[in-house]
Amino acid sequence: MRFIPCLIVALGTLGAVGTTAMTARAQQEAQRHLQEGAAAQRESAVPPNPMKVTVVRSAVAGCQPVCAEWIAAQGQIDESTPDAFRHVFERLGSRKLSILIDSIGGEVEAALAIGRMIRARGLDIFVTRTVIEPCTATKNECRTLAARSVETGRPEARISKCASACAFVLASGVRRYVGAWTLVGLHEIKAISTLRLIRQHYRLERRTTPNGQTAPQKRIIKEELLKVETREGPAEERTYRKIARYFADMGIAPTIMPIMRAAPNATIHWLKVAELKTTGLATDFINAEQYLATRPGIASTARAPSCSDTNSAAAPCTTAAAPSPNPRPARALPKPRPDATALSPNQRN
Repeated sequence: MRFIPCLIVALGTLGAVGTTAMTARAQQEAQRHLQEGAAAQRESAVPPNPMKVTVVRSAVAGCQPVCAEWIAAQGQIDESTPDAFRHVFERLGSRKLSILIDSIGGEVEAALAIGRMIRARGLDIFVTRTVIEPCTATKNECRTLAARSVETGRPEARISKCASACAFVLASGVRRYVGAWTLVGLHEIKAISTLRLIRQHYRLERRTTPNGQTAPQKRIIKEELLKVETREGPAEERTYRKIARYFADMGIAPTIMPIMRAAPNATIHWLKVAELKTTGLATDFINAEQYLATRPGIASTARAPSCSDTNSAAAPCTTAAAPSPNPRPARALPKPRPDATALSPNQRN
């Protein structure tokens, strides 16, 4: 069962550090960009890239000697993605890093499994893609990073998206950051089943049983794939009930379900700021690029007014609070800790 990737249109959200709502021109540019990308994907026979999950160290100038690190998760979610997350978590041990995600969605069951792992570790999530860049540190530092399987890069929020099944992963973050130029989309689920018609060639043999009797036995010697047929249809109600329970466990308001089910699978519903607030799918309205712009390394953790605390969608605001210490429903903003920042290399929740 999976969400089918489709067009996402722009979400005008609040930025941070004095920025205001996304302009209509910016929304149009984002919509045009995604329309072109969706059209190119439909015409291409190459499937979307599976999600890559890796640890990234900030390549932003001026962050030395202590540069922020995070987990970058980019691409389509498939059945192999939970193992990719599990492998990274095992390498990190007890260390906790925020996740920067950019995905068009993918397999529902895989997304739910990933979400459970993320909430169990008490991690934060930013809807922001990561641009991987060559390591520009000293040779020794670059070798050390390579030995740790750590890449270098920078966050880039422009047209970053978390759509379809990716929204399930976003919901698992203890704090969920959705800032300017980032998009969150939902639609109903489509069930996809694949039928394979196979011709088997077998040899009939006789074997002797322990009591001395003989019995015929078929041994397959060859198989031929004759036909592959893919069928699509609406998801079963039990699937929606499972998703509703998952959202409830993550502290997301039940109002998210009718929003998701009202959008046909061939379309996308882009969540407005008010919907992100009322459903709790976003706790903070700032992207990772904005966050690191004023925090190249370990930063101050002074609590700024949260966009989710405001009533006006056009009111400027900042959200720089530190992450919650424990995994729990996150619509009520937690108090900041004095020794951690959301993207700090030594973050402990």
